[in-house]
Amino acid sequence: MMLDGSVITGIVTSNAKLCGNSVARFLTDVLYLCLSVIGLAGMLIFLSCRLTLIIGVLIVSVQLFYLFAGKSNRKKGTEVNHAETTAHSYLTNAIRRSETISIFNCAPFVVDRLESTFADLQRLSSSLNFSIHGYAALSSGSTNLIFVIVLVLANYYHRQGSLELTDIAMYFMLFQSFVRTLSYLAEEANSFRSMINGTAVLYQLMNWYQEVRVPAEGDDKRVCFIPEEDTTTPVELKAVAFAYPEIPSFLETQFQSLSTVGGEELKTKKGITDISFSVPQHSITVLFGQSGCGKSTSLRILGGILQPSGGTVNTRKNAILLEQQHAIFFGSVAENIMLKDLSLCADEHTERVQKACAKGGCDVFIKNPFREMISNTDKPPFSGGQLQRICLARLFANCDDCSLILFDEPTTGLDATRVKSLLETISLLRDTYKKTVVIASHDERVLNFADHVVTFK
Repeated sequence: MMLDGSVITGIVTSNAKLCGNSVARFLTDVLYLCLSVIGLAGMLIFLSCRLTLIIGVLIVSVQLFYLFAGKSNRKKGTEVNHAETTAHSYLTNAIRRSETISIFNCAPFVVDRLESTFADLQRLSSSLNFSIHGYAALSSGSTNLIFVIVLVLANYYHRQGSLELTDIAMYFMLFQSFVRTLSYLAEEANSFRSMINGTAVLYQLMNWYQEVRVPAEGDDKRVCFIPEEDTTTPVELKAVAFAYPEIPSFLETQFQSLSTVGGEELKTKKGITDISFSVPQHSITVLFGQSGCGKSTSLRILGGILQPSGGTVNTRKNAILLEQQHAIFFGSVAENIMLKDLSLCADEHTERVQKACAKGGCDVFIKNPFREMISNTDKPPFSGGQLQRICLARLFANCDDCSLILFDEPTTGLDATRVKSLLETISLLRDTYKKTVVIASHDERVLNFADHVVTFK
């Protein structure tokens, strides 16, 4: 789903206003607390300069000790923040690439990575929490010890006659207020820091991504979904219909359209209605039409990702779909090709990975796919065309057991030279590997390589 522009504007404006109000409140509170600290410190000095000086030296010494001793905690905190970011990125990546995970049946690869990431996060968090509670206990004990020292010194000065009982009572009252005010000041600083860190959520919201959800299968007797093992059976849709989830009436003004993973916008609540076509075996069939006509929806129905609400679907059990948005995972390029954890068994797959790279055309820009890492899936170190080549290598590495290959808008963003190279590679799947290929596209350049064209209106 795509958020309406007015909603985004409202969110940004509200967030900015909230941040402005929080900053203003923080400055007001900090100014008040700072003046209170200065005033209380002045009164303590007035009552007993020597006692206040000794206490000040004790407090500064204790704080300096915790400052240096707390460096390890700050390092642990940085590690925990990094682990949290990594876990969040891995989980988001897995959700976004759910179609690829389903199509390539690589859930163990993704789940193992998630389990390992969250195990590291739990270990680091436990270590940090143990340290924090330990320092909190020491800090509380140090504060109580300072109060005892103040009491002993006050009693000593009283015995010498330099401090009256009323002054001692006043001193203790002011000293408690002084410590409490310092505590409030520290809490305000931590609260403000948390608020600043929380604004990162706005960036995540602006990049919000949500896949189209598959409707429940239900008991509709009109639906006949037949994934065939026999490759001689034709791939076809007969009077197929698919409806996207309804938008609640109170949200209709906020959501203007539904968007598929391939980027097609559906201006109505109906997905496709009464779609019928047949795909010849060992051929290249192009589903041709403008955005929003149902090409990508039909492609996903053939891949078994979406469940139609009516009609008959004849397809293959082992179909592979290459999405328009390149499905890239965290890890090495080789792991992205094989969709397996190769950290302990790289040698076993070296030849297969190299052959897949050569067939996919990514051996030109990748020298060692086992060492080339993808650590940021939002900003990978490869161009769109290079990512597409990596995905093609993945296809060649995993297409032995599949006979139906689906491409969703594969030529998007490519120039004429790259389009020709890509379509020649796709033709190789048909001619050499005897695969049945279906391409959803609005690019007329694809039609020259098609054996069969289905026009969507």
